[in-house]
Amino acid sequence: MNVKVKALLAIVAVSASSFALAQNKNFTGFSAGVNVNSTNVTADFSGALVAAGQVKNSNAVTNMSLQGQYGFGISDKFVVGLGVTYGMSDLTAETGGTATTKLKNVYSINIEPGYVVSPATLIYAKVAYAGATAEVTAPGIVGGTGNLSGTGIGFGSRTMLTNKLYLQGEYVYASFDRKSIIPGVAVKVDTGTISIGVGYNF
Repeated sequence: MNVKVKALLAIVAVSASSFALAQNKNFTGFSAGVNVNSTNVTADFSGALVAAGQVKNSNAVTNMSLQGQYGFGISDKFVVGLGVTYGMSDLTAETGGTATTKLKNVYSINIEPGYVVSPATLIYAKVAYAGATAEVTAPGIVGGTGNLSGTGIGFGSRTMLTNKLYLQGEYVYASFDRKSIIPGVAVKVDTGTISIGVGYNF
């Protein structure tokens, strides 16, 4: 093999390597964004003061959330994101006047393994630890407040609009543990959230 051919092959190899590394560069490092969410909130109340298993609270709530994330490049095609999402408004669920649950300070800590479809597109799964402060009220009794925790799972995609600005869409289902917030009333809250957001990759 002559010198020119060797040199050409070396250039091709370096170029291919650079292109491979460039595949994930739009999805690694720190990013921050804001999302508009449509959240379906379901609260299942049970206990001495309510009918066990009574579920009537599929409230569709529109709210916004902030997110921050750091993406780690595992290879040219795989990225793992570690991040936090925080809700900017309350989520409310009711059961026909029997009891009301309001979720405040809703947040999640997220792990997002992703696959780089192209230099401009990432698809990902999401596993989350979710938390919130629940405020429960029921007619004729004193209300109460307590902390809820649970887990979430979802999927989404991120598309680069420029070399820094991105558009993101995802769906996340979160299930919080059942908890007695006030005597005689236990609540089990689930949420399903569709979100569209924009952000900046630093």
